[in-house]
Amino acid sequence: MRHTPLIETHRALGARMASFAGWEMPVQYASILEEASSVRTNAGLFDVSHMGRLELTGRAAADLLDTVLSVNVPKMRQGRARYNVVCTEEGGIIDDGIVYRRGDQKFLLIPNAANTGEVLDWLAGRSICGRATLGSGALSGGARPLRAIGQHHLALWYLRG
Repeated sequence: MRHTPLIETHRALGARMASFAGWEMPVQYASILEEASSVRTNAGLFDVSHMGRLELTGRAAADLLDTVLSVNVPKMRQGRARYNVVCTEEGGIIDDGIVYRRGDQKFLLIPNAANTGEVLDWLAGRSICGRATLGSGALSGGARPLRAIGQHHLALWYLRG
């Protein structure tokens, strides 16, 4: 069983833990209604350190992602992120995730831990992939392991520094 860097914090806060894709993860801290109300009126943090990390670079990286994601990747500004779904050619959904534009020809796609291999295989099978470099790994190092959500999420982001 793998653990995120925040495992002791989750335990100290009384999280109910469960196994997910080989990771021990917090499932719930309070009732679902209490948690939903808190995030809607304040803010919440989601530990994404267990999720996949797919890095795409090269002049065709934006075009490759644009063929499989539900967002307009080429129009994304550098430093921005977008929630998206990874689509099949028929419009079915393989997974959801977050795509970050880290440079003119550099992207980071964060799929769910349980589906990272499937998303990686799907991207690698696209014909345009020969003109883009595709790498994978777990979130680590300087990557931020938290995702802020809720109407006051910017205040939390700035407090983190």
